Amino acid sequence: MINSLPSKSIFYLFLIIGIILRFLQFGNIPTGLHGDEASIGYEAFSLLKTGNDRWGFHLPAYFLSWGSGQNTLYGYLSIPFVYLFGLNEFSVRLLSGVLGILCVPMVYKLCIGLFKNENLARIAAILYIFDPFLFMTSRWGDEFNIVPFFVILFLLLLSQALLIVNKNEVLSIKEKATLILVFPAMVLLFYAYAPSLFIVPLFIFLVLMFFWKSFLKQIKWFGFSAFLGLILISPFLLFILKNNILKHELAIESSLPFSLPLMLSPRERIFIGIGENLAIIKQNMFFVFSGFTDLYVWIYNTTHFRVSHFFVLFLIPAIIYLGIVFKTNKSDVRNILLLWAVASFSIFFLYHVNLNRSLHFQSTVPIIVAVGLFAVFEKIKEGTFKRLILMGAAVFFVLQASAFFGEYFIKFPHYNVFPKDVKWALEIAEKNKKPNEKIALSKELVFNYLYPAFYSKYSPEAFQKEVKTDRTTGNVIVHSFGHYYMLGDVVNIPKTDNIEVINELSAEKSFIAMLHTNEQVPFFKNFKEEILIKDVNHDWRVVRYIQQTE
Repeated sequence: MINSLPSKSIFYLFLIIGIILRFLQFGNIPTGLHGDEASIGYEAFSLLKTGNDRWGFHLPAYFLSWGSGQNTLYGYLSIPFVYLFGLNEFSVRLLSGVLGILCVPMVYKLCIGLFKNENLARIAAILYIFDPFLFMTSRWGDEFNIVPFFVILFLLLLSQALLIVNKNEVLSIKEKATLILVFPAMVLLFYAYAPSLFIVPLFIFLVLMFFWKSFLKQIKWFGFSAFLGLILISPFLLFILKNNILKHELAIESSLPFSLPLMLSPRERIFIGIGENLAIIKQNMFFVFSGFTDLYVWIYNTTHFRVSHFFVLFLIPAIIYLGIVFKTNKSDVRNILLLWAVASFSIFFLYHVNLNRSLHFQSTVPIIVAVGLFAVFEKIKEGTFKRLILMGAAVFFVLQASAFFGEYFIKFPHYNVFPKDVKWALEIAEKNKKPNEKIALSKELVFNYLYPAFYSKYSPEAFQKEVKTDRTTGNVIVHSFGHYYMLGDVVNIPKTDNIEVINELSAEKSFIAMLHTNEQVPFFKNFKEEILIKDVNHDWRVVRYIQQTE
C-alpha cells in the first residue's frame, strides 16, 4: 500500500486550504440567484414566520412549489440560517456549505472503519474536498445539494453498526445510539431528493440479503431503529399514497399535524419506457466517462469543472477490488460501499441522468477512486518507478485542482449562470414607483414572482391572501400579488404571455416594468416609454410605461 503519502501535516494543510476555498466569496459566487434557491429560501422564510409554506400548507411533507413539487428537507433545515442571517443568498446557501464541510471528517471516519487504513482515508477526504462538482454543490442552495451529506452519514452509521454487532460484545450507550440512528438517517434521504425513492429501497434489499445475520444479532435495537424510521417516513409514505396511488384527498388528512399537498404534475414523469433504455444507457455512459459532464453550461460545464478522466479510470480497479472482497466474504462490511455503488448506479439504466440525479453515486466517487488508487499502486513494486508514479499523480491532481479553482473564482463570476442584477433592478423599480403604481416583471425571468417575494421579504400571510394564480396547465402560474404583476411565464414551454395581466396593465395610467435588456414588449402601443435605467453592464432595464392621451 501507499505508506508515505499524504503525511499528517500535508493532510491538514489540504483540509485548511479546502475549507478556506469552500467559504471564499461565499454567497457571492455563483453570482445571482437561481430560481430554485429563491423558492427554497422563501419556503424557509414562510415556514419560519407562519408554520406554512408559501401556498399555505401547514408543515408540508412535500412542497407544492411550482406544481410538480420540491423536496422539503433543504427548506426545513435552512430555517435556523434564515432566522439568524435573514433571507438572502448567504443564508440560503449556508446549509450546503456547512454540510459540505462536515462530509470531510465523515468520509475519513467511514474509510477508517471500512479499510482500517489511515492513508487511504486521508486521500479519500482530500479527493472529496477538492472534487469539482461536490465543491460546487456546497456553494449554492438547491434541494439536491445536501444529498452527499446524508449519503455519507447513512453509510457511516450503517457500517459502524455492522462493525459493532460483529464484535459480539455488550453494547455501550454510544453503540446502541449508533444502531438506533441507522434507519432514521436512511429516511432523511427520501426527504432530500427524488432518486432516493428507487435507490435506497434497492440498497436496503441488497444489504439485508447479505447481512441479515448481523441484523438478527441485535434485532431489538435494529427493530427500534426501524420503528423510528417508520414514524419519520410516514408523512412521505402518505404523500406518495395520495399523489401516486389514490390521487385524491385522504380521509385522515384533517387530523394530521402536517399537510399532504396534491401535486399538479407529479415528478414521476422523469422515468422512461423500457424501449428507450438503450439510447439512454449510451448517453449515460458518455456522461460517466466524459468526467461526469452533462453539458449544462448554465450551471456546471466549463473547461475544468468536470472530474478528471484520470481519476474516473480508477473507478474500474476499485470495483474489481471490491468485487474480489465481495466474492471472498459476502459479509465483509467493506461490501457496503460496493452495494451502494450498485444501487446508486442502477438509475443510469432507467432514465436520463445528469449531475443532479447522479449525486447519490457521485457522493461516494472520491472514496471509490481512493480505493482504486490503492488497489493499483499496491501491485507496483516499491522503488523509484513507484515513487515517480505517485509524484506524477499528485502533481496531476494539484494542476487539475488549480485549474478548476482558478476558473471558478476568476472567470466563473462573469458567466451568465444564474439570473444576475435582479435585486438591483427591483430596487430601482421600487425607488421610482409612484403611489398605487404597479410593477410588471419580465417573462424572461424563470419563476419571476419569487424574486420580489424573496428580496423584499414579502409577508407570507399577505402573499397567500393576495396571490392570483392559474393552475390549469399542471403548473402554478402566478399572475400577480400585491403590486407585482407577471408579464408571462417560462414554466410552460413555449413561453407564454399573461394576457389577463397585460389587459389589466393596459388600463393603467402608468406602470413600471422590469425587462430583460433586449426584451421586446409589443402589447403597450398606446404607452410612452420612459427609461428609468438601462446599463450595458447589467442584464435588466427598468422602464415606466405612461398611457398616452388622445
